[in-house]
Amino acid sequence: LFTAMFVHVHLFHLLGNMLFLLIFGARGEELFSEKEFFFIYLGGGLSGNLLTLLMGPSTVSAGASGAIFGMFGACVIYLGQTSGQSIIGALV
Repeated sequence: LFTAMFVHVHLFHLLGNMLFLLIFGARGEELFSEKEFFFIYLGGGLSGNLLTLLMGPSTVSAGASGAIFGMFGACVIYLGQTSGQSIIGALV
């Protein structure tokens, strides 16, 4: 569950994850403390990999997508709550 966040299938997979981590991670650093960022990232990655495992024990998981989208989701929820907008409004 843990190591799959740090394994990538090929270079383009790694570069894609790095790009989206740069985008959403930079925003997460603005909104959350280092400790919060760490637990959001780790929790998102572990949750994503756990859900992949529940799809079937033979399902292979690789990459940081779950962790990155966990950060994205946390940013959207936080911005929606602090600005009084709906989640859709925070996305736009």
